[in-house]
Amino acid sequence: LALAAAAEASSEHPLADAIVTAAFERDITPPEVAHFEAVPGKGVRVSLNAEVVLVGSPRFLSESGVNLTALGRRIGELEGMGRTVIAVARQAKPLGLLALGDAARGDAAECICRLRDAGVRTVMITGDNRRTARRVADELGLDEVHAGILPGEKSDLIRNLQGRGRTAMVGDGINDAPALMQADVGIAMGSGTDIAI
Repeated sequence: LALAAAAEASSEHPLADAIVTAAFERDITPPEVAHFEAVPGKGVRVSLNAEVVLVGSPRFLSESGVNLTALGRRIGELEGMGRTVIAVARQAKPLGLLALGDAARGDAAECICRLRDAGVRTVMITGDNRRTARRVADELGLDEVHAGILPGEKSDLIRNLQGRGRTAMVGDGINDAPALMQADVGIAMGSGTDIAI
């Protein structure tokens, strides 16, 4: 958790904020990193004491040469429970997993219900895994779900949806900015990152 928080401290992603908050709640002070690189939609790569630390999706770590075979079963179990799994590795060796649960705002289901009553088709576009996205979509009563979508793919997906009619996009992060611009109406959450707003 300390290494993950150190790596995520410079990130604006909501999951990064949750990891840093969890560390501070446990009185863990993350060490300082020498170099930070965000890989949009995948994770972060940092240098810490001349070692490379990776924090991100299991797919990102695997693509970066980290063998997650020993953790594969646990990753599947956590994703099956609707959790977003973040893997942590140092020097290409896996250190562990963090599982985060996505909770919808209390008024979200009512808002979606009102939109649907007004004839608006609701679509979720997320970088989260399919099982997590499906759980949230079912909870809220969304019409359509697109999961595992990378940031650059979000604006393409909005463009495709525009073929069906006018679109509005609601987003809060740096990964949402291009899709917010592509949509007919872009709605940035006030608590989001500056670039999204």
